[in-house]
Amino acid sequence: MLRNHAFAKSFQSSMIISCRSFSSHSNDEYQFLQRSVIPTYHFQKSLRRLPIPKLEDSARRYLNAAKAVVSDAEFKESEDAVKELLHKDGPELQKELRAYDKKNKHTSYISEPWFDMYLKSRLPCPINFNPFMMFAPEKDASYNDQLSRATNFAISCARFKKSLDAEVLAPEVFHMNPKKSDTDFFRTVCRLLPSNLSWFGAVAFKAFPLDMSQYSSLFGGNRIPARNKDILHNCKNPKHFMVMSKGNIYSVDLFDEQGNILPPDDVHASLAEILKSSTAPDTNSCIGSLTTLERDSWADIRNELITNPKNHESFRSIDDALFVLCLDDLKTEDHGRLVQSLLCGDDGHNRWFDKCFQLIVDGNGQATVNFEHSWGDGVAVLRLMEETLRDTSTHHFVKPNQTVTGDPKVQKLEFEINDSLKNKIKKAQEDHIDRCKDLQFATVEYTNMTPCNSTCLL
Repeated sequence: MLRNHAFAKSFQSSMIISCRSFSSHSNDEYQFLQRSVIPTYHFQKSLRRLPIPKLEDSARRYLNAAKAVVSDAEFKESEDAVKELLHKDGPELQKELRAYDKKNKHTSYISEPWFDMYLKSRLPCPINFNPFMMFAPEKDASYNDQLSRATNFAISCARFKKSLDAEVLAPEVFHMNPKKSDTDFFRTVCRLLPSNLSWFGAVAFKAFPLDMSQYSSLFGGNRIPARNKDILHNCKNPKHFMVMSKGNIYSVDLFDEQGNILPPDDVHASLAEILKSSTAPDTNSCIGSLTTLERDSWADIRNELITNPKNHESFRSIDDALFVLCLDDLKTEDHGRLVQSLLCGDDGHNRWFDKCFQLIVDGNGQATVNFEHSWGDGVAVLRLMEETLRDTSTHHFVKPNQTVTGDPKVQKLEFEINDSLKNKIKKAQEDHIDRCKDLQFATVEYTNMTPCNSTCLL
């Protein structure tokens, strides 16, 4: 299942105009992944807000969920506590929640608790929060080549980003009956409706637009460790992405000064240079391992590091980067070993778990996304994966064993680390490895999943 699971949706296929050939790298066919006739955020203003359930309904749902995971004695205690809540503090708390929701009509009442749940937690990001999702391999095995696949995915991510920023990425819409609603007529009607009414027009077709507010955090984000509560940083117009190879960290340009995506040959040349020249440093100098730490400890060490001007500049480049591309040496067909690498990153030396997302491409060309969870959930990430997988499978911007002819635009990020900091990196690696030892992995490969038999499992 791991290597054969493809992320693909059909309901958006006819909602866009795809770009299929490139006569010039500066034209729209190369610069944009798609051209939706409905603007990306057209439905946002008219989306319905999440309703607050009745207190009694919340209590009932809580008890139903608890019953499956607690003993009979513990469930009796829960029942008594819920009854007390319903008759004492509950009604007043419900009243306060409704007042809070009424004051904050621009967002959902669960938004702030969501962020606090993640950002106030002092647990390490890997294992506890960061999930991963794997791409299906290329059907043409020759394209499962680390250099060409990493290059193609980096370019597709840039095309997705530019389409999103220009609001020509198709809106996220769930069609109950695509044959009736995923049509030119539907798109024309919705496009012509004012944005504050467009949701109602879509629902009339039994098509349900989904919230896309998290999409603006897909790129250029970093979770910065801070005492008690972390900070979400977001750079709106980064031109570079971050590459990690053998624990080294590089800044690689993906856009030019005018905001155009660089030619494929240049991106290809940058990654080729990194793969060719990177050598493994002293593992105790690999600061990526520090992102595996408990958050207060990481905050203290980061603050110590950025007192050095050179380190401060390198951290700024990391924080602002579009995303991080991790080029791994690992080549394995062992699913358990692969999962361990993608979830834990071994000792963390070639990971940066704080970035909005890590695009991991190993020595076999297996591509995977591991993402920091506080900024959003899997809906936005899955959409990114679906679109870029389809794009890289359709458009091979570079080919395997292609001659490197472009102009590399690479800067290696340097850090000044004293012996005390090296010891802290070593300790972080040891602690992370110890935590990962408690994990056990098992995989099942099933290739006959269909909408019909998946429904039968529910």
